[in-house]
This record gives sequence, C-alpha cells and structure tokens, in this order.
Amino acid sequence: MTQNPQSGRPQSGRPQSGRPQSERPQTGNRLIDAALAEFGSLDDHPPAEHHDRLAKVHEVLASVLEQSRGGAQAPIPGLRPNP
Repeated sequence: MTQNPQSGRPQSGRPQSGRPQSERPQTGNRLIDAALAEFGSLDDHPPAEHHDRLAKVHEVLASVLEQSRGGAQAPIPGLRPNP
C-alpha cells in the first residue's frame, strides 16, 4: 500500500479522481456542493471514518430531495396508498 502524498496516510490501490478540488463537478445546489466539498475523497480519510462521512453526505442529499418534493411522498410501486 502506498502513502497519500498530501495526507501522508496509507492509500488503497483505487484510482483517485485526479482532479483538483476546484475542478470537481458542481451541482448548483449550495447544500449539496458544500456537503460534497466537506466529504472530499475516501482516499483522504482512514477507513474507520468512511461510514460516518458517507452518512453525513447521505443525510444532506436525503434532506434536499425531501425538500424538493414539498413533503409529498413518491408512490412506491406495488404498494397501495393508505386510505
């Protein structure tokens, strides 16, 4: 296993994005962009932190999605709605 030259931490053999943070894709949603910027890359953090970091981004994405629906629940195929 090699070391990440920026953090000095061991890094896996997985390929990195190779893009500077300034060139990462932007969604146009400030909440999502901020969450993704804070998340960074899994290679920048030890494996013990991966779950928590992914969970934080998931919370932001779920919140933005819920707000975009205006509180309306999307129908689930195969389930009948409650009367």
